[in-house]
Amino acid sequence: MIDDSMADIVAGGFDAGIRSGAHVHGDMIAVRLTPYLRAAVVASPMYMASRGLPATPHDLHEHRCINYRWGHDGAVHRWTFTRGGETLEIRVDPAITVNDTNLIAKFALEGLGFAYILEDVVAEHLTEGRLVRVLEDWCPPGAGFHLYYSGSRHRSAPLRALIELFRFKSVSD
Repeated sequence: MIDDSMADIVAGGFDAGIRSGAHVHGDMIAVRLTPYLRAAVVASPMYMASRGLPATPHDLHEHRCINYRWGHDGAVHRWTFTRGGETLEIRVDPAITVNDTNLIAKFALEGLGFAYILEDVVAEHLTEGRLVRVLEDWCPPGAGFHLYYSGSRHRSAPLRALIELFRFKSVSD
């Protein structure tokens, strides 16, 4: 099942889940699936030419933003920034709010505003110059994705095989 909620996998009857390591509960066992990932604040060159660039995360309040809405509870994503030990959580006033990262990237490419999105999702657009990154020094790498499961439940043979596959892959890479 694909679901962006912070569902309780044990209560839901699932063997395991995948989510950001920053959101895996302490009573779970986690196996890293990806390297550390970075968020990126991006917009099209067309948007920036007409509206300028933010110098700080607070300047985003003066810009149109494209935001993510969590499907499970309707909450709007808050943009998190960290630099020099200071962490800011900015609640932008979005011009557009969607629950699909592909649409967020598409709308940023169309010049509709700034997007806060995983760097990997827009890497090709950044390389090709279709999107430009800002506030890069405020976006350090984050935890990346992890497979997680309960340490107190029986692990089925397929789950054990999956865990070993990822453990082997992470050691050999």
